[in-house]
Amino acid sequence: MSADALRPITQNDASLPNVNAGAAYSKHGRAKRHPLLRVVEPAFAVAGMQLADAITDELLHGADVATDEWVKLAEEYPDDLKFVGESEAYSSGNLLRLELVQRFLQTWIGHLRWPIAQVFGDGVEIALPADLVASLRQSSSLLTLRVFLASVQDVCCATMASDDGHLNYRLYVNVPIWIPIAVVPQFRASAARQMRMIMHHEMAHIRWCGGDLRNELIAHARGVAFLARRSWPRDRGELQELFEKEHPEAWNNAEVRSLVMDTHGGARLIHAWGERRLRADPKPAVR
Repeated sequence: MSADALRPITQNDASLPNVNAGAAYSKHGRAKRHPLLRVVEPAFAVAGMQLADAITDELLHGADVATDEWVKLAEEYPDDLKFVGESEAYSSGNLLRLELVQRFLQTWIGHLRWPIAQVFGDGVEIALPADLVASLRQSSSLLTLRVFLASVQDVCCATMASDDGHLNYRLYVNVPIWIPIAVVPQFRASAARQMRMIMHHEMAHIRWCGGDLRNELIAHARGVAFLARRSWPRDRGELQELFEKEHPEAWNNAEVRSLVMDTHGGARLIHAWGERRLRADPKPAVR
């Protein structure tokens, strides 16, 4: 898709549904209500893992092709790059007003294989292949799942939201915060692993939603278990050593450290998600 085809990103005043417009959807991890979603396990977990991998693979495909163009954009707009790396930027409004962010998004979606469903003033909706969502619907009461590449007015890599009935879900990938990860050499080496970890974390919130710590720790456990295709150690000391050596991008997260070191059974929970992944997906290792 050409840049000209995306002119409405800056001309369309409509905001993305719910995440920035204040409609009746709540971000998971903050909602206080109990989930009402009905699921059939383990089919739902397997379907969710497969869908999270498919979304990650598609986003990484576009990113792989776009990387050289992104690096040039970052060199062209150094002030914008510095700004999106500051937490204060995310309370300053729609960051698609920045040339770097707009062109970064245009380049990304221009290299995706999945089509664009809708364009909004602060992002775009990616059209998910229907068969990918069908297995989730067959194993739960979920009705819809929509995915957006967006400017989210929050310091997060992505966020999942649902309606009050926990039947319709929205996954928002926060485009501006991924720019430094994609172009700064010290972050770029782990960008693919971070994307997979984040996508699995957020997809876990479809099942494990609500504001309590338990649900967030379960989502963290699933996310970090997908950093690599392997059998993770059950011992917290061994797991800490492994994360510090091979996955500092995860160990830098205080909640992940707390899951491993301070939570009873936290290391075993990561191990369990890793084993579930190995049973459900016989394919070769992913990045």
